[in-house]
Amino acid sequence: MAKFVIAGKANCPLFAKSEILGDFLQTNLPNFTVHKWPIESDNWDNWLNEICEKNKWTLKKRTSPLIWRELIDRGGKGLVVGGADDFQEYAQCYYGSLLDNFMSDSSSLFKRIADENYERYKYDLEEKELIEQNLSPYNLCISGADHPSVYYLFPDILSSKVFTNKDLFIRLTTNDSKKQCLLEGLAMEVQDLACDQFSVIQVYSSDQQKSLTTKQQFNSIERTTSADGTDNAFSGADFVLLMDDYFYDQKQAHYNTLVKETLQLKKKFDDEGLFEDERQQFQPYDMKKDWNSAYDYYVRLAEKLDAVVKPTCKILIGCQESIMIATQAFINTVQNVQKKNVVGLARAIENQAKARVGKRLNVDISSIIDLHIIGDLNGDYVIDTGRCQISEYDGAIWAKSFVRDSVELIADAKWIRENLRKSVENRLPSKKPV
Repeated sequence: MAKFVIAGKANCPLFAKSEILGDFLQTNLPNFTVHKWPIESDNWDNWLNEICEKNKWTLKKRTSPLIWRELIDRGGKGLVVGGADDFQEYAQCYYGSLLDNFMSDSSSLFKRIADENYERYKYDLEEKELIEQNLSPYNLCISGADHPSVYYLFPDILSSKVFTNKDLFIRLTTNDSKKQCLLEGLAMEVQDLACDQFSVIQVYSSDQQKSLTTKQQFNSIERTTSADGTDNAFSGADFVLLMDDYFYDQKQAHYNTLVKETLQLKKKFDDEGLFEDERQQFQPYDMKKDWNSAYDYYVRLAEKLDAVVKPTCKILIGCQESIMIATQAFINTVQNVQKKNVVGLARAIENQAKARVGKRLNVDISSIIDLHIIGDLNGDYVIDTGRCQISEYDGAIWAKSFVRDSVELIADAKWIRENLRKSVENRLPSKKPV
């Protein structure tokens, strides 16, 4: 299949001439397709430099139009044909007999078509500017977007249930430039969702910025690059979702080390010919965590964020292993953002523990108060039932406002000490690294 791209100035008569020839061939040939690309006259030189640099083309002529053949579907490097005369000569060589009845020249017609092209191009630009003026951007920044869980958040984020009637300008950022390709792939996945609320998605890394802008009205994608760092990712943000997990890579490496050591030990026992009951069980050891370095990291991130976000910005911290220390660092550091707008996802384990206690006492979870989780919610923690109280318990003494001590009602210290946490962790997702 022959696929050609005809790009030229919107008001160029030669672009109109090539356009007519392309339409004629596309109409009369079953496997001939043409894509037309009008460019604003003032922007022609810049566009030509970018397309030549991208595809590593060296052109003798830099006049409008520029025509090339795609070696694959649109987006490939392409094979340059040349200008209008080169395209006409190319068509004459391959499809000479078909062009016998095609017009040889009609300058006035080409000029009229060029004027129509330019008027339509200006109309599209005005319509695009009008749409952009009516947009009320809601800047959503996802920090640490290379985390695997971010992929599964977007259907909910773009479902209009979370951000109702918002024009979402999404920014994805990572501190690891090696993972930028993952963010670009994620951006294209979001683009394919074609949600009404989604307007722009930008990808930031520590050394550069790329943006993929989708305007469904024009079915176009804009790509821009700059030398800005991740500081601009937070600039003017209305909502920040923090997924930066300081210990994530370290935990992955620790898990891989444990697997490797387990396999080595198994191989050693196999070589010695030991039976299962003769083999010593492998005892995994805990990963050492540098909490001071983690705290300093989140303090620096909070300072960077606090300097550029809006005062009304809401910050949701959802990192896994270091949520407590990250939340504490942000609350102690931010000055521009109200501290009540900094929230850590700390209720998952608390609600699971309340559910276990509620099931044992046959009360609703809303009737359980002051059940505290001490420690890192996604690491080492203790479920403190010492101050936990129960209301609306169906006992000998009952009143709507009457509360009783949970330890007294459960009356099973061993279950609280040994089984409560195990039953909670059994209901939580696996903590093994993805």
